[in-house]
Amino acid sequence: MFVSKFDQRFNNKKFNPDDIPNYDKIKAKENPMESVVKKLEEKGLDPKRAFYAFDEDCDEVLTVEEIKKGLKYHKVYLLDNEMRELVRAMDDNHDGVVSITEWENIL
Repeated sequence: MFVSKFDQRFNNKKFNPDDIPNYDKIKAKENPMESVVKKLEEKGLDPKRAFYAFDEDCDEVLTVEEIKKGLKYHKVYLLDNEMRELVRAMDDNHDGVVSITEWENIL
């Protein structure tokens, strides 16, 4: 019977549960806000500049659509649930828009 070197090494190695990463712990340590800030900074935007770049109608508040478009324009991609979490975390007074103060408090 043919046994490859891979099979020999694999069969000789004992299974150790510690070898498997605990993705729940890794995910818990990640802060999606930090990820957004980091990505924006890589594009040369600090949080305040990003806010005004995203504010298409210059009304000094960001709608969900403005945030989506701004992030997409700067090639910062979020899943839909990450976008909802981001806006929910930022919109302190639950008025459906994000002010510069709310934006800076989170980012």
